[in-house]
Amino acid sequence: WAARAGTPSALLGAPSASVPQPPFSSAVHGRIVESRPDATGFVTVGIDLVSTVGTAHVWLRGQSVAGGGVRVRDSRISFGTRVVPNAYVGELASLDGTRLTAVLRNGAGAALDVVLALSIDRSSGTVGGELQATAGGA
Repeated sequence: WAARAGTPSALLGAPSASVPQPPFSSAVHGRIVESRPDATGFVTVGIDLVSTVGTAHVWLRGQSVAGGGVRVRDSRISFGTRVVPNAYVGELASLDGTRLTAVLRNGAGAALDVVLALSIDRSSGTVGGELQATAGGA
């Protein structure tokens, strides 16, 4: 009823369809899931993150490394909103421990440089940290 009456979506708690303009940063939290090794010995790691500025999904596939971690062979990273979760997509540029960097692009080709500094609790499957984003090439 309130939406039909013209109440602004921000007051209704409706998710936003627009991605913030870079630069921006935000605390993130979410879940991590790692598959068992497949026939080739590869594992898949999925990380779903939410923040006040949007959502991010990280998908990594590669060889499991003793002591934790993955030697990445394939990746996909997306950033967007709950309404448009794949507003920006790309691949992992670098992985240093739990620090990930990526260059993501939107449908118009605009680049977004993303850094995720994560803290992972493997026993609970939870993730926390910070997302920083700048305009591509900045």
